[in-house]
Amino acid sequence: LIELKFEKFDVERDNYCRYDYVAVFNGGEINDAKRIGKYCGDSPPAPILSEKNELLVQFLSDLSLTADGFIGHYKFRPKKLPTTTVPPTTTTVPATSIVKPTVALCQQKCKRTGTLESNYCSSNFVITGTVITAVTRAGSLHATISIINVYKEGNLAIQQAGKSMSAKILVVCKQCPLIRRGLNYIIMGLVEEDGRGKVYPNSFVMSFKTKNSKILNALKNKTC
Repeated sequence: LIELKFEKFDVERDNYCRYDYVAVFNGGEINDAKRIGKYCGDSPPAPILSEKNELLVQFLSDLSLTADGFIGHYKFRPKKLPTTTVPPTTTTVPATSIVKPTVALCQQKCKRTGTLESNYCSSNFVITGTVITAVTRAGSLHATISIINVYKEGNLAIQQAGKSMSAKILVVCKQCPLIRRGLNYIIMGLVEEDGRGKVYPNSFVMSFKTKNSKILNALKNKTC
């Protein structure tokens, strides 16, 4: 896998990154379906990790306004081995690296427990957002969330393009909790080593309504 980090980033700012921008794609071709993000402004994007061994960086400028540009570095990271190839005695692979859900975990009765308040401190991140992509792989759901608000960032990798923010979320059991593309949710969960959010059946997820904002804003100032 390839990890891309921006040390410096200064590209003409626009809310929709229409004029100058840096786009990053999975694979070796420009394909909107494989675009990880489109970035502009003066805030370096969060570290980017490719899905495979190719990553394409596109820089586009209309030459009308100039800025300092960007400096990026990349490095190769080993792909995490499937759990079937790890000897039973191996203890060095953390549990967070296991993406494929266990049958027992996903067969449990799917029921949300607790409240916003009782789950806040035990969660690594708390966000509200809209599900913009949702793809099922190996029994799990890989989702991209367009963030409405961040109440607890933790180690969550947040991609920023202009004023738009997004994050990658892995729902370990694809139907628990059940989330659907186009709908708004409050999402609480843990974070993997690469910064991707991870949601288990016991994670707190619920539909987001404007009236929830008051409680969430109060929790944001809570000391855990």
